[in-house]
Amino acid sequence: IKQWTNVLGVSQTPSSTDTPVSGWTRTRYNDGSGTTQVEAYSIAGAGHQLPIKGSGMAGYAIRFMGLDGSGSTGNSVKVTSPGNQSGAVGTSVSGLQVHATDSAAGQSLTYTATGLPPGLSISSSGLVTGTPSTAGTYSVTVTARDATGASGSASFAWSISGNSGDTVSVTNPGSQSGSAGAAIGSLQIHATDSAAGQSLTYTATGLPPGLSISSSGLVTGTPSTAGIFNVTLTATDSTGASGSASFIWTISSDTTGGGTCQVSYVKNEWGGGFTANLTITDTGTTAINGWTLTWSFPGDQKVTNAWNATVTQTGSAASATNMSYNAAIAPGGNVQIGFQGTWSANDTNPTAFTLNGTACG
Repeated sequence: IKQWTNVLGVSQTPSSTDTPVSGWTRTRYNDGSGTTQVEAYSIAGAGHQLPIKGSGMAGYAIRFMGLDGSGSTGNSVKVTSPGNQSGAVGTSVSGLQVHATDSAAGQSLTYTATGLPPGLSISSSGLVTGTPSTAGTYSVTVTARDATGASGSASFAWSISGNSGDTVSVTNPGSQSGSAGAAIGSLQIHATDSAAGQSLTYTATGLPPGLSISSSGLVTGTPSTAGIFNVTLTATDSTGASGSASFIWTISSDTTGGGTCQVSYVKNEWGGGFTANLTITDTGTTAINGWTLTWSFPGDQKVTNAWNATVTQTGSAASATNMSYNAAIAPGGNVQIGFQGTWSANDTNPTAFTLNGTACG
């Protein structure tokens, strides 16, 4: 009684009590408008099966609870098994509709499921959707239930494989070099995935101390230790498929590169384009009066415009010549130049520069 009065929001104090049949006590609980919301019967000496026929609230309630000897409302629910299913980690399920029938006309069915692979769920209307996240074989049971409480179930197996068979290929950036204590120009790693729409996460092992790689594949930092390092880059997609590329990174202890100049190359890259800012430092003891900086692009970069220098390019070879206002570089001083360009397959930074015929660091 307490449960139903709470559900219907009426007082637990009876509104009326009477004896409709000898040995029966009927208690009614009304709402504020005087309408009976809960009706309870206490029947002396009747046991667990009540000899009641006909219609009405009491008759329906007794038949529903199986106290009339029938044991149920009589209807049955049957779920059609969809059969064993399969899928792959990271590959979405397009939508598996589970179907069921009810022997009672006009009944609406509500569906639930147990044992679904992680990442999948079922709607109350029986539609299974989602993206599996964990490989394995799962025992799934789907249940449909109608408003009378009648239900039916069907079980099947759902196998999830480790990945969808796609492949990831990492573009090798080629051998790299640098100097201890000198920041590297950022190195963007590129990879492709045979499966459309996959996002890639990048990791690396063996990087020179002081360098790190972001999850999007950008290597940055300042190497702190000279040496030759075997670097392996890996790109992994959401299905677990991965690819790797390995190369050598040589870090020299001589930040001047044996000459009297030093060049830093800092790049900002986006799909198909980039800008590069270069700082040319005079590390010698005499001033540089007039300069031409030369280098070779390792990739397929093409310079489209420049600032603070006149930049020319033939194939992969490029050069930058001073303007009238920055021709002189004092000992310990520097000039800054830059340019914008395009690329398609490879935007690896140049690492070797020559100033007026002298190799720079």
